[in-house]
Amino acid sequence: MCEDDDAVAILLPDDLFTSKTKSCLQILSDIYVETSHSVIAVNEVPDSQLPSYGVIDPIKTSDSVYEINQIIEKPSVQDAPSNLAVCGRYILSSSIFGSLKNIKPGAGGEYQLTDAIKDLLNYEKVLATTYEGSKYDCGSKKGFVEATISIALATGELDKDKFNFLTSPIN
Repeated sequence: MCEDDDAVAILLPDDLFTSKTKSCLQILSDIYVETSHSVIAVNEVPDSQLPSYGVIDPIKTSDSVYEINQIIEKPSVQDAPSNLAVCGRYILSSSIFGSLKNIKPGAGGEYQLTDAIKDLLNYEKVLATTYEGSKYDCGSKKGFVEATISIALATGELDKDKFNFLTSPIN
């Protein structure tokens, strides 16, 4: 169990992040250590994808950091307060456990971490940050294949002959 002043890192397993510099989690950790505020990763998504994510109403505080004014789970395009969508990386204060007790089933009839963060905003500041690197939604076949090919190309495990096989028509 967390002590009162402990934070918890949450990494959703279907989101894979890669970076040539700092990891997404390290960026979040650095911000948490510097500010003592909960912090979540966000990235810009096209309008068509907004109904698939939690979306923040941001107040920009620096180049890549935002204070979250509000957060909405799976909004319609018309109701989305921005195009900054929550990614599967969070560092949250232990207060999140109290907020989790306050929520009811939300979007899709499920308990949503986004709704607990929305509750947490009533008690403390929560920040969001963008990150340098790539994010793959490995919860979808397309995202899983993109991640596999991108990483294989980057590590040299996929050479030109194997890549040609991937792009050849099925017989």
